[in-house]
Amino acid sequence: MSKLTELNQELHALRETQFGAIKEMKDTFEGGSEISVEKKQAIEDRNIEIEKLNEKVNELNALEVQEARLEDALVKGKEVKSMPIHNDEPKEVRKSLGGQFMDSNAYKSFMDNGQKNINSELKWNPQVELKTTLTESGYPPAVTRSDLVVPTATLDPLQIPDLIDTITTDNYQYKYLEETTFTNNATATAEGSALGENALAFTERTENIRKIGAFLPVTEELLADVSAVQGYLDSRLQTMVRLAVSDQMVGGSGSGANLTGILNKSGINTFDFSSFSGNLKRIGQVYEAITEIQKDSFLTPDAIIMHPSDWY
Repeated sequence: MSKLTELNQELHALRETQFGAIKEMKDTFEGGSEISVEKKQAIEDRNIEIEKLNEKVNELNALEVQEARLEDALVKGKEVKSMPIHNDEPKEVRKSLGGQFMDSNAYKSFMDNGQKNINSELKWNPQVELKTTLTESGYPPAVTRSDLVVPTATLDPLQIPDLIDTITTDNYQYKYLEETTFTNNATATAEGSALGENALAFTERTENIRKIGAFLPVTEELLADVSAVQGYLDSRLQTMVRLAVSDQMVGGSGSGANLTGILNKSGINTFDFSSFSGNLKRIGQVYEAITEIQKDSFLTPDAIIMHPSDWY
């Protein structure tokens, strides 16, 4: 019989004795009697003895487990194994600096969470020799280009033409009559007196019809391959032509193939803002122009065309 078995039997006997003493104490309490000091001391001594015996049992258990492992190792050590002539054990794979950088915490933290200022240490490989640094200028990375085109000139080209009435004509010239004489002698007249005679005179004016246009050469392959490019180019060409029309309507010189713009029309009012003082100089000039139009033609101006810099 092993020492561990003997200890287990002794521990079992002590526990049975302890259970019996506890039952005796319980019966004594229920009967109303008191437990003697000797019995209490005997139970406490058994508890201490059981605790010490438990420690010995645990130690023996640990020793037996260790002994079994050693025996197993001895049995395996006695086995003869065939060994290969060449050492086929996997060797440690050395990573390049680029591979170490990709695996570093700093790179992964930045790519996954956008975190910066994280330090990572890369092991130097003596088999690598650094030469010219590869940069984006030497090897530009691939990029994705959007099919969205951001236009530059976005001014509404219809603002000025919408202010002026237009007609359609098939002729090369446009003639119209301008009222150049307005004599008004209408007045209060006494009975039997002659009425005042008024006078109107007209002058025929001629404006040449001009052609304003542009073109943009585009291959058929581009129009066929790029989605919506035809609609985009049509829109931009129309915008360019309308902007040119607006410029001609305002500032055309009237010479050559140019229209006669409003600013170059003879006989229009011009005013010098120097007669106004302080910050009202330019705004005073605009107010004077409005007033003169109301006085001379009895019409109220309905639009002001001004360069943004002048308005500023």
